[in-house]
Amino acid sequence: MLRSIRSSPALVAVTAVLLGIAAPAQAEVLAYNEPPFTKSTTNSWFFHWTRVQGTTNEYFICFTLRKNGIVIEPSNGTNGPGSQNCTSNIYASGASGDIGPIQPDPGDLPMTVGAAYEMCATDYRSSAVIYQSASSACQTTTIDNTKPGINTFVNGSDTYTNNLTINMHIDYADAVAPPFPANFGCLALGGGCTVDVNTQYIAGCSVPNFGSFAKNNSFDCQTTLDGGTPDGVVAFCARAADAAIPDNPSSTNQGGNATSANISDPQCGSIILDRTPPNVSITASGTSVKVGDLVNLSAQSSDATSGTTGQYTWVFGDNTANGAGATTSHTYTQSGTYEVKLTTADGAGNGGEAKQVITVNPPRSGGGTGGEGGTITPPPTNNNISNEAGGGGTQTTTISGLQVVAPKRFKLRRGHRKLPMAFTSSGPGTVGVTLARRGKAVARGAATFTRAGRVGFKLKLPAKLKPGIYKLKIRFKPKGSSQASTKTLKVRFVAAAKGSAGGVAAHTRFVPR
Repeated sequence: MLRSIRSSPALVAVTAVLLGIAAPAQAEVLAYNEPPFTKSTTNSWFFHWTRVQGTTNEYFICFTLRKNGIVIEPSNGTNGPGSQNCTSNIYASGASGDIGPIQPDPGDLPMTVGAAYEMCATDYRSSAVIYQSASSACQTTTIDNTKPGINTFVNGSDTYTNNLTINMHIDYADAVAPPFPANFGCLALGGGCTVDVNTQYIAGCSVPNFGSFAKNNSFDCQTTLDGGTPDGVVAFCARAADAAIPDNPSSTNQGGNATSANISDPQCGSIILDRTPPNVSITASGTSVKVGDLVNLSAQSSDATSGTTGQYTWVFGDNTANGAGATTSHTYTQSGTYEVKLTTADGAGNGGEAKQVITVNPPRSGGGTGGEGGTITPPPTNNNISNEAGGGGTQTTTISGLQVVAPKRFKLRRGHRKLPMAFTSSGPGTVGVTLARRGKAVARGAATFTRAGRVGFKLKLPAKLKPGIYKLKIRFKPKGSSQASTKTLKVRFVAAAKGSAGGVAAHTRFVPR
């Protein structure tokens, strides 16, 4: 038997206006609202009845309890007042009244967490000796006395930020109840903070992203820190309430607030604020060099808070392509003063840069004498090479520490039968040059470096070289190495001259100074 039916029913007179009552159409029994979720393993229900004028002296109410839709406490009003889970005759008590609390039998307790319990009240009156039901009212609640679980994040998965605006996120999960929704939280510098659910409600972070009924939910909000906030750890700690509130067995008022619901354990997320740019510097192998010299550059950087990314960009100041990496090298082809700029960033995105002035002096003398098939000259610029070849620009390749500049096109003219080039070596070694067409060599030459430097080189061409596309093969063997490396460039010869192709070999020794 339902526990409230064993003894005399609790009847309380009420006013005509019944606040908080769910009223079915044309109902004579009304149910007070139950919370959708109850923070208890017990629960009580309250109902209100109104006697219809003209009913007989036998008027009573019966109660039925269902668990997940299955009847676990039945009633049978057709047996008259006082039958199973029914009140005695309440006609003489007045025209209307409240009745409750109605509770399950001890054998049904404790109520199962996660189960939905529905209590229904049906009024009966007699017609002669037949007892008939007139109206019913039901209210359902789901039992949940477990805390939700949350995870808290600041700026997603980022570790560092240089932005005073921070984004806070709460992931919510509960096996039974959705969020209240109400979250409580605090911000702290240097570490976590204690969340006070009585004073630290955060309305802006209490709007669920997936609606109020989703048990797996999330919340997002944003705040902007004061400009005077020091760099360091910024922590956001939060607690969340679910929709389950305690049962009130002594009153028809079943309301509640978030602080009385199941509250999650506190969880904290953090971000490291870093608005200080990294320290950056440049080390150069030389700051006063000659045209054609190889300048080696290396980067140094540090950041006390977020470290550096290890990504570097070099601007050499001579309108050539940028360099990258912690180390790089560059050769200037024109004399002048150049500013090298190095940029990088720290883990928070703060940019840092360093600058280094490089003075480039006129090129060294080529030295040595040209032999048969080739001539050593002072180091030319790229423009010198292009102009001497009749225009058409230059092309560049690198072979194991040797940089080669050659024309893209050579205009065959009377008195211009030498193909200009420039070699820049990072150390001693031997260069071999072969001009070939259709697999047949038409000209050869060579040069030897005794140390690093840049020279000009002119390959002697056959007097009757035919126009067309030729392959220029460059072979370089660094001193001390057992192997040589080869690169091939294509050179177009135009303005045909009569005659057949031929070639001779030559070797020139170059001693830089």
